[in-house]
Amino acid sequence: MFLIYLHRPKGDNAGCPILDNPTTKLRHLSSRRTIRPTEKSPRFSRKAWYWFIPIFAALFLTQCLPNPKSIRMLFASPPKWIKRRPTLSTHFVGIGGAKIKGNLYKAQRRARAAAFDEIAEQITVSVCATKVLEAKSIVDSNGAAHEGVWYHSNIHTSSAMDLSSWETAETWYSPDGYVWIMVIVNKAHYYERINRQSNAAARAVANALRNASKGPLISRLRELHRAMLLFDTLPDSLYASDLSADLMHLRDRVNGEIEEALLDVELRPNAHSLAFSPIQRIPDTVGVQVLVDNVPDISVPIRWSVSSGRAVITPIGYGHGGRAKLRIHSLPASINPVALTASLDMGTLGYDLLRRGFKIPSCKIFLRRRRMRLHSVGLNAFGRALVDTLANLGEIIPVISPTGDHSMIRAELKMTDLPRLSDGSHYAYGELLLELTHEKRGSLLTFRKTVRSPLSSSANEAEEKLRSFALATAVVEIESIF
Repeated sequence: MFLIYLHRPKGDNAGCPILDNPTTKLRHLSSRRTIRPTEKSPRFSRKAWYWFIPIFAALFLTQCLPNPKSIRMLFASPPKWIKRRPTLSTHFVGIGGAKIKGNLYKAQRRARAAAFDEIAEQITVSVCATKVLEAKSIVDSNGAAHEGVWYHSNIHTSSAMDLSSWETAETWYSPDGYVWIMVIVNKAHYYERINRQSNAAARAVANALRNASKGPLISRLRELHRAMLLFDTLPDSLYASDLSADLMHLRDRVNGEIEEALLDVELRPNAHSLAFSPIQRIPDTVGVQVLVDNVPDISVPIRWSVSSGRAVITPIGYGHGGRAKLRIHSLPASINPVALTASLDMGTLGYDLLRRGFKIPSCKIFLRRRRMRLHSVGLNAFGRALVDTLANLGEIIPVISPTGDHSMIRAELKMTDLPRLSDGSHYAYGELLLELTHEKRGSLLTFRKTVRSPLSSSANEAEEKLRSFALATAVVEIESIF
C-alpha cells in the first residue's frame, strides 16, 4: 500500500506539472517548504496514520486467523446453539467441531462431516422380524439416537443419506482453537428426493424377486443375489415395507429346496473298495471309488470334500439318472468313519450370498472303511431286531440275536432349532446320534448327523416329521452294515 501526500510549494510552482493543474486544489498542511519533483515525501501526517493503522490491523488478523491465540482474542463467548442443539420442524440440524491445525479449510471440512454424522443419527431406521416398526428414532437430551429392533438373528440398520441440499447456518471459532459448524437440511426437499429414489429402487427389487421365484435353481440364485444387492440400496423408508418380508421368505424357500435336494443324496450300499474282512490288513493309505445316488439336478455344481485334509477327490463323471461317481485318493486308514460332504459350488456368488445371511446347505455322508461281518446264521434277524428297538428314540436297549450275540444300541434325537417362516410354516432341525456296540467286536457304528424335517404347517407337525425322518435315517444306517 502506497500513500502519496503532496504539499503545495511556497512561491512559484514552475516546473511542477501536477501543482500547475488548475483542477487540483491541494493545500499544504504542515510544512511550507517547497517540494521539488525529485525530492522524497516527508513523514506521514496524523490524518494518514488514522487510515493506515486500521487497514494494517485488519490485514494482520486475516493472515493470523487460523492461529488459536488470535482467535481467542476475538471469539471468547460461545453462542447458544453450541450449548444446546436447536430443534427445527422444517430442517434437520447437525453440529460438528474440529481442531484447527494450521489449515482452516480442512478443519471446516472435518467439522462439517461430523455435523452430517449427527444428522444421519436422526434419520436412521431398522427392520423388525415379526412386527413392522415406525421409521423413526428416539433422540435423548444429549442428542444420541437409540434403536433396538431385530430380524431373526440379523440386525439391519442403515441411513439413506442424500444431503445435496445442505446449508451452513452458523460458524463459531472457540477460544481453544476449534471451529464449530451448524449444518441444516430441508426436510421437505430430503423426503421428496427419497420418495423418487424409493419408487425406482422398489420396482427394481420387485422385478428381481419375481425372476428369482421361477426357472432353474442357478438362475434363481443369481436373481436372488441381485435382489439382495438392490435391497441394500433402498432408502430407509422402504426397509419397513413388504419387500423385506418377501425377500426373506424367498431366501428361506430357495434354501429349503436346496436342503431337500441334498438330503436325498446317499451312497450305494455296495460302494466299491469300502469293505474289508477282519483278517485283511488295512494299508496306511487307500484309494476308494464310490457311487453316489440321488444327486439332485439343480444346475449347480456339487463340491465334494473329505474329512481328511490329505485326501483328494476326483469326480469321474456325473452321468444321468442322478448318480455321481467319485474316486478318493490317499485316504488315511486311521480315519474311521470318513465323512464325505456334498455342498453347492457357486464360487464368488455363493461367498457373497453367505455374507448376506444366505446359508449354503451341505450334506454329510459317512464312508465306513471296514465292514464288520457277523455270523451268517440269523444275520438278517439280528438286523431286524436292532431296527425294531429304534421306536424308542433316546433309550439304550440291549438286543440279543437268534445266535446268542449281544449288542447295545443307542439312538438319541436332540432337537436344535424350530424356525418359523414368514408365511407361518415351520422347519425342525435336530441332531441324530446312533451308536451300535457288539459284545465281541466292539463298536460297530458311531453315527452323528444333522437332520431336518420337511416343510410343515405347524410346530408339532414339524417335530413329528423330524422324528420319523430321524428313525428312517437310523434304519438305513443299520441296514447298510448287515
